[in-house]
Amino acid sequence: MPAKKYLTIKKKFNILSETDISETDRMRSLTMDKKINENMERFYKSFISVMHFFHNMAVDVSRVSDFSLAQFRVLMVVHHFGSLSVNELRQQLNIAQSSTSEIIDRLVQQQMLKRENDPQDKRKTRLVLTPRAVKLIRNQGDRIKEYYRTILEMLDEKDQTLLVDSFEQIQRIVEKYHFTEINS
Repeated sequence: MPAKKYLTIKKKFNILSETDISETDRMRSLTMDKKINENMERFYKSFISVMHFFHNMAVDVSRVSDFSLAQFRVLMVVHHFGSLSVNELRQQLNIAQSSTSEIIDRLVQQQMLKRENDPQDKRKTRLVLTPRAVKLIRNQGDRIKEYYRTILEMLDEKDQTLLVDSFEQIQRIVEKYHFTEINS
């Protein structure tokens, strides 16, 4: 009798030994590994073109806002979180401390960011957007949405919905599994 059929019969009647359970777990693990490997290959093949699309879109969006891509990312992250310490910002952006400090200094000089004492710990400093930056982001939001509109207008209605649904699914997964914290 083939081993797999034998295990199936033994499992059905709850007569599995420790060895049988280990073998069943090993077979299940191999099946899962195969599926993970297949998914990893599919992910790898699609990620490069998607990454280039996102990067080019981010560069174009940052041009709309008259900031470098790095400055734009800092402003958007601080806008998203409300306030952050320098270290929290560095972790969110996954960049070197020196690069973070340089960008912050430029944005403070441009009166887009300000440093405030942390209300819970006076030894710490928090970064917040200035009213000027908030206004600029609000105004730029309309320009950015127009840029997104040009992308969506290139697609038929079905592909528009598919693209937006896909973005929302990616956002849900990233938030669910906290992928933004992988490198923290």
